Amino acid sequence: MADNIKEKEHNLKFQILMNIYYHEYLENKYNKLLNWAAFVSILFSSAAFFAIGDLIPSYFFITKNTIIIFFAFFISSYNAYILAFGVLDNLIKHRDLKKKWTDLRGNMLASETKLDINELQLLEKTFHNISSDEPPVNDKVLKKAFNLACRSMGLIDDNSKNNC
Repeated sequence: MADNIKEKEHNLKFQILMNIYYHEYLENKYNKLLNWAAFVSILFSSAAFFAIGDLIPSYFFITKNTIIIFFAFFISSYNAYILAFGVLDNLIKHRDLKKKWTDLRGNMLASETKLDINELQLLEKTFHNISSDEPPVNDKVLKKAFNLACRSMGLIDDNSKNNC
């Protein structure tokens, strides 16, 4: 029975850690997309950018208006992508889930002196409640998170190219 509790505890720790890495990665990805969108929108909507068109030598066949139209279309398309695919919503969702997983890990570590079966069942219940809020999985990111969790729990060493 004690071995079964230890094994469940180990598996739960691993799953929680993997979920933290997973949501941290996606939170960072969506944050970068939003920051890039803000930067590009501000840069290409400023009057200073339109003044660059005057620096184009006359022997180029590209006119100032063509450049402005191209960048306006690019910026509009990029911002439409940000809005249509709910990048901000995804950022918030992954940030909230990472916080929930981190809180669960903190609760588990706080009571780690000796988990009894009741505490473990409560942690598992919370684990499943959080899991039910999960969006569809990105397999590529999940594999990265899995390997990071393996490394951080010492299941494979940091220099190893192998997966656990």
